[in-house]
Amino acid sequence: MAAEQKLVNDEVRALIGAKGAVRSASDDVCTSEIRRFAQSTFDDTRIFYDEEAARNSRFGGRVAPGTFAMHSLRPNGPFADDALRWANRADEMHRVAVTEGLPLPKQWDGLYHFHAGDDMEFLRLPHVGDRITGHIHLKDIYEKSGRNGALAFYVVRTDWKNQRGEIVASHDMNLVWMEQSGERRRKEAKPLEPRDPPKMPAPTPLVLSRTNFEDLAVGQPLPTKMIRVTVPTVVRWAMATEAFRRDHYDYEFATQVAGVPHIIASAMWTLGCRWSFLNQFAGCDGWVWKMSHSVRARMNIGDALTYGGTITALERREKYGLVEAEVNLVNQDGVVVAPGKASIALPYRDGAAVPYPFVP
Repeated sequence: MAAEQKLVNDEVRALIGAKGAVRSASDDVCTSEIRRFAQSTFDDTRIFYDEEAARNSRFGGRVAPGTFAMHSLRPNGPFADDALRWANRADEMHRVAVTEGLPLPKQWDGLYHFHAGDDMEFLRLPHVGDRITGHIHLKDIYEKSGRNGALAFYVVRTDWKNQRGEIVASHDMNLVWMEQSGERRRKEAKPLEPRDPPKMPAPTPLVLSRTNFEDLAVGQPLPTKMIRVTVPTVVRWAMATEAFRRDHYDYEFATQVAGVPHIIASAMWTLGCRWSFLNQFAGCDGWVWKMSHSVRARMNIGDALTYGGTITALERREKYGLVEAEVNLVNQDGVVVAPGKASIALPYRDGAAVPYPFVP
């Protein structure tokens, strides 16, 4: 497609509102899946592992981390090879799994595309025994100008519901197609030498303490948490979510086919880790309501990534205080690889826990 041509015209915009089929998880939420998911996101919060601690929490039983619902749709066939979608070069560089059932403009075929960011809202946690369904539609398509030409944004909204039809969480995934071809991107990639990131502290079961709204101030820094990107790290995530994209574990495929300099970490994995980081800040009686991020740089094997941020606004509401924060993910070189924001509800010092299920 010539540089002067638009990627988003009236015909493309007419696709907005298209709906995909409602898809149901193959299995109910269970304790082993919760454990594996929490382990994959470096979450040592006790309620995700300990039945007694979960029963004594305000949730009354075992629950899953916030982003678990986004990964509840697993293959239900007798044989699930990672090649089912990602091993065929003709398919894998021109499709994104999340768009299944939604129309893609034919004129975008062959263009380089990537996962640009996400916006999430949480109202409940998945409970053991829940059956999660995904309700998907094409929320928006729009165009912006970038350094290398036009960028087409394709926003996929999924509402994740339980078996009672209650919304557990909502997720806007922002995908981008750009004028530069995928073939050119592959030729430009330069492989990176392997590195070993620093060790993390040994995990210990964590009982969350209470964070009170009155104890915070605008401009106050958030605590920090470092996570390391290694092959075992990304494979553990793939196994926990059954999302076997080969650029997340296969070096030859990543460098020779996908055109990236090394195995890369999944942006969705960093969102799971981000929720864990924020949830531990929110404490036992708080609630992570919203979070978002933009993917600005690849996260490669050998990277040491650190979450941190700053409180930007405080608002008193009737039943809780609302904290707005900038939350960034920074690599070992000081590069912000994924800037983001979060909205966190906290209890008042002498008040009750933030209501659950959460009501904005």
